[in-house]
Amino acid sequence: MHLSSHDRLLYSSELKFDRHQEENMECLANELLNFKLIAPIVCVISKKKTLECINPNYYLTYVFSSRIWNDSMQKTIVSVKSYEIILLESQIWDLTRYGSDSRKLYLQNMDKCFSKLKLMNKIILWITTPPVNDIKHPILNNLLLMANSLIITKAREYGFHVIDLNEYFKNYLHLCGTDGIH
Repeated sequence: MHLSSHDRLLYSSELKFDRHQEENMECLANELLNFKLIAPIVCVISKKKTLECINPNYYLTYVFSSRIWNDSMQKTIVSVKSYEIILLESQIWDLTRYGSDSRKLYLQNMDKCFSKLKLMNKIILWITTPPVNDIKHPILNNLLLMANSLIITKAREYGFHVIDLNEYFKNYLHLCGTDGIH
């Protein structure tokens, strides 16, 4: 793997970026451009984090947004018009922080996001959420499994490619962190 001018495998310490350590402005020698906690709205905290890697052969920007569709995502989509490939994954935050209407609101917001992405005429890769530890999070695991099939179907309806991490990692739950999710 060629990463940050190093031809080597990643060290264990590099595989997990400590998202809670806000003063850590570097990850794999790439600069963290911003970290923003957006004011709580109905007991919901929105987050956005941007990590940028500039290399002569490629340009990569990682944006973490806690919502599949909000003002922040709308601005992000406008800013990535020059990109050739866009990878997306959004599920746990959306499905667990909208309350009793979480599934319905998530699917509506996903549809808004997908319709905007479709207009861009880019290669879109949707990445499903890997499984969570069903012993620690049985309700969340069931919710993710039900939502995944709907999401995969919807992504394919829009002509997007899908990488089903839930399927690929279902036998590797022992690799989850102590929280059973990460």
